[in-house]
Amino acid sequence: MKSIVSVFSFVYGLWLLIFVLLTGCAAAQRPLTDVAMIDWAPRIAHELAATVRANTLAVDENYLSITDAQITQLLAFVKKHQRRGRYHQDLWDCDDIAREFRVLASEWAVQTFKPPAPGGLACTTLLVNIHEGRIDGLHDYQVSLHAMTAVRRNDGVWFLIEPASCKRTPLLGPIYEGSISVIAADL
Repeated sequence: MKSIVSVFSFVYGLWLLIFVLLTGCAAAQRPLTDVAMIDWAPRIAHELAATVRANTLAVDENYLSITDAQITQLLAFVKKHQRRGRYHQDLWDCDDIAREFRVLASEWAVQTFKPPAPGGLACTTLLVNIHEGRIDGLHDYQVSLHAMTAVRRNDGVWFLIEPASCKRTPLLGPIYEGSISVIAADL
């Protein structure tokens, strides 16, 4: 009987030690993301489509919206790792730079959130029609078609980003001002 009690005490003590270590380690780690940062693809695709008034294609199941500080980190990462090639019409132009931005944004997300991440980064490529030559905070443009990117902040605000310069402005501003109209969005 005494040996059964000592075995039980040993097992209980070992279990308690493991429990304390595991919960202590888990408490010391910061959570990957806030649950509010994760959105289901159909909801976010519908939201983006309503915002930009254009067809939106979502290819991931869930999307991760990031904080303002994380957007700043993302833009610094992209700017640091971008190809600094010379502009060539059709060969290396706005759509290629926007695609490069998306690839680098995904790389940043992998390094930041460590797989398995709860979703893809809420970053989209936009094909826009620029109606006026100026988009506040971004650039002076010729009136034309242009490829840009947008990133969703965790409060639901989408930021329009000029992928070549990594400058940003809230997406709704140029849309409501009539500076741009979005033709297509690709999440």
